[in-house]
Amino acid sequence: MSVKRRPLPYLLTILLSCLVLYGAGKLADGPDNFLFTQRTGEQGTKAQVVDVLSDEDTTQDYETVSFAQRTVTFRAKFLEGDKKGQVVRATQTMDTLQMQAVHAVEKGDKLYLTAAHKADGSDDYIAGNFVRENWLLGLVAVFFLLMLLFGRMQGLNTILSLVLTCAAVFTVLVPAIASGRNIYLWTVLVCLFIVVMTLSIITGFTRKSAAAALGCLGGVCVAGLLTVFMNSAMKISGLVDEDTFMLASQDPSRNLDLLGIIFAAIVIGALGATMDVSMSISSSLEELLIKVPNMSFIELLRSGLRIGRDIMGTMANTLILAYVGSSLSLILLMLSYQNTTASLFNLEFIATEVLQALAGSIGILFTIPLTAISTGLLYRRRQQRLQNKQV
Repeated sequence: MSVKRRPLPYLLTILLSCLVLYGAGKLADGPDNFLFTQRTGEQGTKAQVVDVLSDEDTTQDYETVSFAQRTVTFRAKFLEGDKKGQVVRATQTMDTLQMQAVHAVEKGDKLYLTAAHKADGSDDYIAGNFVRENWLLGLVAVFFLLMLLFGRMQGLNTILSLVLTCAAVFTVLVPAIASGRNIYLWTVLVCLFIVVMTLSIITGFTRKSAAAALGCLGGVCVAGLLTVFMNSAMKISGLVDEDTFMLASQDPSRNLDLLGIIFAAIVIGALGATMDVSMSISSSLEELLIKVPNMSFIELLRSGLRIGRDIMGTMANTLILAYVGSSLSLILLMLSYQNTTASLFNLEFIATEVLQALAGSIGILFTIPLTAISTGLLYRRRQQRLQNKQV
């Protein structure tokens, strides 16, 4: 059912969301925040390849092992900084492994050059990462344009909620974790904000959004509680991969809560799927009540469960395939070193990935009846009040 939105509550919702994010960001940040304090070097200076001077392959023998190396020498013009417009000589070096994957520089390529200072005061310039942010920004622009083209005003609402959601994660939750705050508390608060903000912007303050919010939060709570229980039962340490090892080793005295980070990752990962399921069920039941206003609570609950059965299969696949896809290369590496499938699942990294997928999927399963119950209770009360007024 389409409901005309009133502009004042809509604008106040956006303004209040921005103010909450600003205040929460100030509270989350603290003196122990280690973000941007462990820099290992500069990204370099953006430059464009003018021409390629040489491309040589060499082989070096170390005892019984031979190592191939490819060295590309080129000239590049700086595009920024104090040396903007200056043309310098630079090199790109690739070893045996990199030669199979890394692209050699070509004329017109944009990349970052890092200066290696020599004893005589001159600099050797080394090729770094290719400039990729322009392509990413272009892809984001295309995504937003398509969202506006297909969704129109609802597409704009989706973009606003997406921007505020990203802001909540990266300006509130991440600084809170980095500052040593209680990860569990801040994760719950950020999830609560995202659910209320998103549903309020997308559908407004309606019974449909309230029912969807209750069902979504219930499903997320189930996923979170299951994560805490399974972390304890499986004796998960939180050191699941080399990234967490590096994070924990930055400052051992900080006592970073790695299990809390796993909790936050699972809950945030499940939040989007549960919100999708809860809104789909709530919207469907609202339309059903409009067509059949005299439905009983039990009939409404059964309808919600039937609708949920069609949704849960695809949404569970979405979560599981997302986790498998993001870790596919590492899973292949693990399989090549394990003797049996059982030994693979006993690895902490694999166990954590399976926990992420299953905890989120179980959260979705609980979202379905919780949303149906919430919708039934909210709309039944409304119909009872209308009947009492008529009497």
